[in-house]
Amino acid sequence: MKKIKVLHVVCRLEYGGVESIILNYTKHMNKDKFEFHILTQDKNAQGCIELFEKYGFIVHIISHKRDSILKNVLETLKVMKKGRFDIVHSHMTLTNFYTLAIAKFFGTKITISHSHNSFIVKSKIKGLVYEILKKLNQICATDYFSCGIEAGKFLFGEKNFNSGKVLLMNNAIDLNKFSYNEEIRNKVRQKYGIRGKFCVGHVGRFMNQKNHNYLIDIFEEIKRKNSNSILLLIGTGELLDDIKEKISKKGLNESVIIIPGTNNVNEFYQAMDVFVLPSLWEGFPVVGVEAQASGLKCFLSNNIDRSIKIVDNIELLNIDENVEKWADIIIKNDIYYNRNKAMDTLINNGYDIKTESKKIEDYYITRYKLEYYTK
Repeated sequence: MKKIKVLHVVCRLEYGGVESIILNYTKHMNKDKFEFHILTQDKNAQGCIELFEKYGFIVHIISHKRDSILKNVLETLKVMKKGRFDIVHSHMTLTNFYTLAIAKFFGTKITISHSHNSFIVKSKIKGLVYEILKKLNQICATDYFSCGIEAGKFLFGEKNFNSGKVLLMNNAIDLNKFSYNEEIRNKVRQKYGIRGKFCVGHVGRFMNQKNHNYLIDIFEEIKRKNSNSILLLIGTGELLDDIKEKISKKGLNESVIIIPGTNNVNEFYQAMDVFVLPSLWEGFPVVGVEAQASGLKCFLSNNIDRSIKIVDNIELLNIDENVEKWADIIIKNDIYYNRNKAMDTLINNGYDIKTESKKIEDYYITRYKLEYYTK
């Protein structure tokens, strides 16, 4: 059997959760069976592009749709026409439909719409637009994937989800890589001068969804109550400069460490004492799985899919609460706790990439044989 040509479609390559999931899965698949491509828009981290190329991906970069929808569509057409992919797996949630429609036009028989988010809709007009986009996704996709329950119901509807038409592709990780390691913890804390500090950690792209403004306000309150606190932020993004300005205005420059996109984020989890993710909306964040694997106490927004609570070290808090309440709850965990208890639970619940990647590999092959050899 020839190699199966698989194209993954993303908004950008910036060490984010979606990029991490794609790499986690494909790194563990049989390279003799697949030829992997990735289509991304033109606002990327160069290091992330190089990382994908290192693992054998052919990277296609097109114009961003925010700059020119016409150029974006025309360049997508060009990539699809030249590539003639067997499987197109799109990860842009509501806007998956148009890349899948173009793929179908050029003969792709397996088009996967993957939902990574569940958006909160407050506007009637936006709600109507979302419903149209959802219908287009369902029409243009042959297969429905989701990272979690709420994300699946959001994009494909409760009826489709409950009937089993949506495949849950767990945000699985290399659990051994993220398991708690005291030696790495001491090394990182020594390097960044945070030994003896209460380290509040966060991993996430600097964008509106991740709610960094609220996070900085929470940390300001934590710092007021415990002057020995430090905030560790891992990520890049379009709002980074705005957040830096807010940190400076609050006089927190000496208490906040920002690490740009990195491919060794697992080491930074070891250095943290607690993990905080106050997102405005979210599907099933891979960082939540990583933090749990690292044995951290986690404090997450209750706008996140509740099934993220895999082990018992997570609290879901309301982002409509004042920051003092978040700070009080987080500070209570400024004590030692056992960080080596999560592994068995995560494995048993399907978050070990070694077993989960094999399931998706088998799925791709089975669907490919069905569509291209039996019809």
